[in-house]
Amino acid sequence: MEEHSTIYYDIDGLVLRRGQAFLLSVTFNQDFNADRHYISVIFKCQTWLNSSEVKIPLNNSSNEWSAKRVFTGDGRSNCVCLQINSPSDALIGKYSIFLEICPIERGLLNKRALSIFQFEIDIYFLFNPWQKYDSCGLLSSEQIAEYVMNEHGQIYLGLSDIPRYIPWHFGQFERVVLLTALALLNKVQLSAQQRIDSSVILRILASKICSEYGSTDGIFPSSFDVLPLCQENEYTSSPTILKLYLASNSQSIHGNSGSNWQHAAVFCSLCRSLGIPCRIVTVYNAACQVQERRNTDMNLNRGQQTMVVVNSKITR
Repeated sequence: MEEHSTIYYDIDGLVLRRGQAFLLSVTFNQDFNADRHYISVIFKCQTWLNSSEVKIPLNNSSNEWSAKRVFTGDGRSNCVCLQINSPSDALIGKYSIFLEICPIERGLLNKRALSIFQFEIDIYFLFNPWQKYDSCGLLSSEQIAEYVMNEHGQIYLGLSDIPRYIPWHFGQFERVVLLTALALLNKVQLSAQQRIDSSVILRILASKICSEYGSTDGIFPSSFDVLPLCQENEYTSSPTILKLYLASNSQSIHGNSGSNWQHAAVFCSLCRSLGIPCRIVTVYNAACQVQERRNTDMNLNRGQQTMVVVNSKITR
């Protein structure tokens, strides 16, 4: 959807940004008088376990959700156009949508004739970096273009004085990336407040990048469960890795446990697919999974406090 900057998502369904209005057109198979019916729109989130449904009466509001009828002027008597507004802290995820219709007879609701219709299309609500009230809102369009919309990038490796880079395809708009992110969230049980906390969602995604020792619930297997002679993979695309993960019934991909930069790239793709701004930063001269020894020479005063760092380097 162009107004929501989700036109690039390659997935069946309607992808929307929370906190932003959208139009929903309902066409009936016969003439329909909306003034003689009590209409409610119902959203049921499929991503989070045991989440409550949201029921919005027409021309009213509920839990900061609202729905009102708008007139398009096309003159069709069997069509009703609704404008739906979601709050800026709505649950992100996949939703089913229903329309509840109850006839009004002599000023009273005829609940015996109540009907509920389910839409065939699913709706996906994502974080909204364009919305200043969203927890992931950004002020700069340049930042949004880089941290949310950019599908291709470079990851810097090598040494600080001799850097090298490799291209990476983040592919956050591909179907497999968004479905993986939502599938990972579906595995956890959280409180209602935690479900709308972007920092909690980040921790969940990060915890599922690599499996714990002895388990296969992460995207990459644990480094302790992989043979040391296993060659390093040559993946340079997040969708390629995540397709293998989903194809194995959400079990760790076969092979080695991947590199730190591959973990970061996949994590970045998952975040961007949900609308969370993210980018990769390379830290050089960090003593992490390196076969070097860090030598640091320091002078201490009588209080055992550092005065001057004389030499700090990594030697092979």
